[in-house]
Amino acid sequence: MAKVYQLPLDPTLDNDIVKRLDQLPRARKAEWVRTAIRIYMSIEKGDNVPIVPASVPQSPMRTEKPRRNPKDVEFE
Repeated sequence: MAKVYQLPLDPTLDNDIVKRLDQLPRARKAEWVRTAIRIYMSIEKGDNVPIVPASVPQSPMRTEKPRRNPKDVEFE
């Protein structure tokens, strides 16, 4: 089972973080926070950290195509 941490944020001091997290889909928030923490830990260790563009295009959400009913398929 995954360990869950609560992250209290001050609406005034952390306004930029709150706004950014509110822009993310719920399923991506934890991933984004984990990545940010790992980047910060790498900086602390003195590792080379890749420069990430400020605007990274999000991968499209997977949408299923409507399935055809086998009865609707015609063969020639």
